Amino acid sequence: MATEKALADYDVMSKAFQQEAYGFYEKLQKEAPVYKLPNADVYLISRYDDIKAISLDPATFSNKLSYGMIQGDRWKIYEDEVARRGWGIKRVLNGADLPEHRRVRKYLDSILNARAVEALKPRIQAVTDMLIDQFADRGACEFVSDFALRLPSIIIAEHFGFDPGNIDNFLRWAATISRITNHVLTTEQLLECAEAELEMQHYLHDVMERRKIDPKNDLLTRLVIENSGDTVDDNPLTEQELQNILRDFILGGFGTVVNMLGNSLYLLLRHPDQMEKLRSHPELMPNFIDECLRIETAIQVFPRITTRAVEMHGIHMPQGALIGLCLGGANHDPSKFTCPHAFDIERADARSHITFNFGPHTCPGRLLAKLELQIAFTTILQRLGDIQLAEALPNPHAANWRHRNIERLPITFRPA
Repeated sequence: MATEKALADYDVMSKAFQQEAYGFYEKLQKEAPVYKLPNADVYLISRYDDIKAISLDPATFSNKLSYGMIQGDRWKIYEDEVARRGWGIKRVLNGADLPEHRRVRKYLDSILNARAVEALKPRIQAVTDMLIDQFADRGACEFVSDFALRLPSIIIAEHFGFDPGNIDNFLRWAATISRITNHVLTTEQLLECAEAELEMQHYLHDVMERRKIDPKNDLLTRLVIENSGDTVDDNPLTEQELQNILRDFILGGFGTVVNMLGNSLYLLLRHPDQMEKLRSHPELMPNFIDECLRIETAIQVFPRITTRAVEMHGIHMPQGALIGLCLGGANHDPSKFTCPHAFDIERADARSHITFNFGPHTCPGRLLAKLELQIAFTTILQRLGDIQLAEALPNPHAANWRHRNIERLPITFRPA
C-alpha cells in the first residue's frame, strides 16, 4: 500500500509538481489552509473564501511588492542597472496600493472598457483566420508556437500601436524578464534579464516620443498625449510610470493569454466528449471559456505581503510575511465547486472562478482575454475537425510554481 505523500514532500518548483498541483492544494485545504513552505518565508493560502477576504483587505495584505521578491539582496543589482541605463523600476499597477493604484487603474479602465474591447472583435477575428490559414492545409501544427503565441502578441501589439514586426522581440522580452518572478537567478542571469528590460524600455521610449510628434489612432497615443497635460487628478503619469504600465501589459497581455489558449485546447483534447458537445452546442462557448479559466488557472499564485502581524487558522504570520494566494487552489475548492476537478462545460457556477483575481486588483485586461479566447475557439472548432494530439504528452506543463502553461502542443486535424 502506497504511503500518502506529506505536504513537505512536494517540490513546488519542480516540473513533476505540475502533475500533482491540484492534489497538493486539496491537501492544503483539508490539513493546512495557511501553510508555510519549508525553507522559505512564504505562506500559502488555498481556500476560496480566505483568498477573497484577503483580496478585499489591501490595508493588511499589501500588493506593494518588488518584482524581484524571490531574488533576495541581489535584486538591487537588477534595479541599479535598469535605473542607471534606463527609466528604473516603479510598480504602479500590479505591485501598487492605493492611492497610486487607483490613479492608474481608473485611467486604464476607461480605455479598456467593454466598448473599446468590442471594437477589436473584427480584428481579432481577422488575425485568428490569418493564423489558421497558415497551417490549415497541412493537417498538423504545433499549437503553442503556430497559434497561441501569435494571436495575443499581434492583438496587444496593434492595440497599443507597436510595430507588428517587433513581435518576436516582445515575446523574447516577456519570456526573459518573467524569469525574475519565477526562479532564483544567478547574478549573471539577473544581468541578462536586465539587458532585456533595458532593451524594451528604450524601444518603448522611442515609440512614445514618435507618438508625441506623429499621433496615431491607438491606445499608446492616448496614453502619451492625454498624459502630456492635466489628466487623472491633475497628476499626469510620468514616463517611468508609463514604461512600467506598458511593461505589465507586455508581460501579462502576451504570456497569460498564451497560457490560457494552450491550457484550454489541452483540456478539450483530454476530454473529446466535451469537445463534441461544444461543437454541437456553440452557445456553450462562453461557459466553456469560464470553465477552462477555472480548472486550469493560468496564474496559479498571486503574491501579497502583510503590513502587520496576522493570525489565520491558528497560524501566526509576522509583519512583512510573503503571502501566496493560490488561485489555482481556490478554483478547485470543494466548498465552492461541486466535483471541482471535473471538467464540465455546462457547470452552472463556472463564472465564479477568481482566475482574474478579485477586488481592486482584478485584471484590467480580462474582457480582452475572454474575447480572444471565445473568437479563437469558435473559429478553431468551425475550421478544424478531428483535432487530436500528434504524440503522447505525459507532462506538457512547464516547471513554474506561479504560472501554469503548456510548453508545446503538437496536434493533427482535418480542415473542416
